[in-house]
Amino acid sequence: FLYKSILIMLSKVLASRQFSTSNPRAVAIMANSRQGDLIGSKVMQKLRVVSGQDNLKFFGYGGQWMKKEGLDSTIDIDMNMFMDKTFVTYRKTKTVRESLYYRWNPLNFVNKHYTKNTDDIHELLMEADLPKKIHQGRPSLILNIDNEYMTFMLMDEIKKYYANSALDMPKRHYFNRFIKDFRQWTQKYVDYMHYTVPLVTGSSDGFYFPGRYIGQYGVYEATKHIYQSDPTLGKLVNENSLFVNKRYFATDMEKAIDNIRHSFRERNGIDQDATVIFFAPGNEANEAEFCCQNMRRGVKEFLLKYSAPTSLSPKAEPMKNFTTVISLHKGSEGEKYVRDFLKENEWTGNVVFVSNEENEHINAMAASDMAAIYDGQMIGSAAACHLPTMNLIKMRMHHQWYNDLFNRYWNDLNIIADKNIYPELIGGEVWYGKIADTLAEWYVKPDVRYNMIKQWDGFLAEAMSYKEIDRSVVRTRDHELEDGQAYSEYEDPFFVAASAMWADIQKYEINEGSHCQNHSSLRVKLPSF
Repeated sequence: FLYKSILIMLSKVLASRQFSTSNPRAVAIMANSRQGDLIGSKVMQKLRVVSGQDNLKFFGYGGQWMKKEGLDSTIDIDMNMFMDKTFVTYRKTKTVRESLYYRWNPLNFVNKHYTKNTDDIHELLMEADLPKKIHQGRPSLILNIDNEYMTFMLMDEIKKYYANSALDMPKRHYFNRFIKDFRQWTQKYVDYMHYTVPLVTGSSDGFYFPGRYIGQYGVYEATKHIYQSDPTLGKLVNENSLFVNKRYFATDMEKAIDNIRHSFRERNGIDQDATVIFFAPGNEANEAEFCCQNMRRGVKEFLLKYSAPTSLSPKAEPMKNFTTVISLHKGSEGEKYVRDFLKENEWTGNVVFVSNEENEHINAMAASDMAAIYDGQMIGSAAACHLPTMNLIKMRMHHQWYNDLFNRYWNDLNIIADKNIYPELIGGEVWYGKIADTLAEWYVKPDVRYNMIKQWDGFLAEAMSYKEIDRSVVRTRDHELEDGQAYSEYEDPFFVAASAMWADIQKYEINEGSHCQNHSSLRVKLPSF
C-alpha cells in the first residue's frame, strides 16, 4: 500500500511540474546569421503549432523576425555583424578528427575572413556571459541556426556549465545546410542536425550522425501554394504534407502554373503575350546594393536591343509589352534600399511591385518568363514555378576561383541536381552586359524553359523531405489515390524540424523540474563593431 501511495504522489508531482500549462517550456535559440533570424521565426511559429502551446518561451538572440514572434532577447545583438551567405568551403576534406577540424579552420586562409568575424562576435558573447545566461534560463532545448564554427564554440562553452550542475544538458539541435562531414566527435557539440542539402557521407564504421533531411522550404512552400490554387491539386495538400505524382509531377504543376499566370496578368494589367522579367534583389541591403544597378542597366540594354522603336528588328514588340516585376520582402532592409534606389534611378519599361504577403511573389514567378534572383530559398521557389532564372551571388574574386575549383556549385538546388541548371553569376559576373545577353538568349529561345523543366524533373521532389510510407496502413507499393496514380508524400520542412524538437523537449522534461519563468534579468546589450 505504501509503495502504491508513493507512486501516485510521484505521478501527481510530475504532472504538476512538467505538463502544466502554467509552467511554460523554454527554448534557447541562437540565430548566427540574418538568414537564421528569418528561419528562427518560422521554427518558432511551427513549434507552437506542433506543441499545441501558445505560451512557449523563447530566449537567446536573433533579429527583427524572431522578435516579432516573441523572442525574449537575452543578448541584444546587431545582426548586421554576422556575415551572411558569404563564401565557405562546404566540400571539406579535413574533418575526420576533431584535432584536424580546429587545425584546418585557423589555417584555411580562404575562410579566414569568416572565422575571424565569428571569433570577434564570439568574444563579445563571452564577455556578456551568454553561456551562463543560457544555463540560468533552464531551457528544455537549445537550437543553433547557421554558422557551424560559432555553434561548436558556443556549445563547448555552454556544456561547461552543465558539467557540474544538477541539471542535465538539454538536447542541442543545429539547423544548417550540410551534415556530410559530421562524425562521432561532432556529438561533443551537437546532438541532432536539421539539414537542407541531402549530401550524406558514409564512414567505414557505418556511423551516420543523428539528424533528418528537411529539404528546401522554398520548393515546398511554392509547390504547396501552386497546388492550393488548383481545385484538383488542392486535394493533394494536407495540413503538414502534400502528395506528388511520381510520374506526372511536372505536368500537374505546369497546368496550375498556367492558370496562375493568366489570373496574375489580368489583375496587374499585363497582356497575356507580354514578356515579363522577374527580379528579386534579396532581403538584405547589401544584397540589393550588389545587384540593383547592374540589373537595372542590364534590363535597359536588353529592352533597347529587343523592343521597338530602338530595336533594329522590324518585328520587335513595342516597349509596352515588356514588364519587370520586382519582388520585395515586406519590412526588410532590402525593400527599403530598393525603394530609395528607384527614387533616384529610372527603371526602363513597365514595373510592377510584389511582396511576400499572401504568396504574391510566387504568383509573380508563375506569371513571368525569365528571372534574376539573389541567391536564397527563392531560387527553389523559382524552380518549382518552372521559371528560367539567373542566380546572382555576391562573392570575392579569390572565393569565386576557389568555389569553382573546390565546391563546383554554390546554390542548394544546383548542388542537389549536381549540375549547373540555373546559371550562377558570381561576383564580377553580375555585370549588366552579361545579364542583358542572358535575357536576350532566353528571349529568342523560348524552349530554354522547357529544357530546364526537364532537367529539374526528379530533383524538385528530391529537394523536399520524403515521408516514409506507413506499412501498417498502406499495403500497396506506393500511395495510390482515387485517380489510380502512384504518389509520394513530402512533409513541411518546419513541421519535420519542430516535431523532432518537441519530442526532445518532452523527453527532457520527464527528468527535469520547473523552468525559469522570467528571463528579463538575464538581458544584456552587445556593442556593434
